[in-house]
Amino acid sequence: MLFRIAERLDGIPRHIAMHPCGVLLSNPTLHDRTPVEESALGFPMSQFDKDDVEAMGLLKLDVIGVRMQSAMAHTVDEIARTTGERPDLEAVPRDDPATFELIRTSRTLGCFQIESPGQRELIGRLQPRDLDDLVIDISLFRPGP
Repeated sequence: MLFRIAERLDGIPRHIAMHPCGVLLSNPTLHDRTPVEESALGFPMSQFDKDDVEAMGLLKLDVIGVRMQSAMAHTVDEIARTTGERPDLEAVPRDDPATFELIRTSRTLGCFQIESPGQRELIGRLQPRDLDDLVIDISLFRPGP
């Protein structure tokens, strides 16, 4: 009987949690269209999940500060400081054979989006040869990005 009850409860929401970077954009009628609850930090928070707010036509943004962007900016600044030349990141080839040879070894610790253990395993199996393959790899592992 306990297992039958547990199976029926499986998948039912247990609590409301705020996405740390999720923002809903709306005009002042948001409170009329979605139940709103105050988060632990005092922010207004919709009680609908991400799929429901999108189905209602509300605009949901994930505003994420990514450390890797700061690390890249710092790296470019350091290269400019030490060499006197500022690299043009847009000019970096997107199909450099040596880069993709290294990526295929799965030794990608420290490489944004492809550094987790699961991602390194997937790269080892997929063996990306160019940026398109890498985009597919990341999309399979993390559909959001």
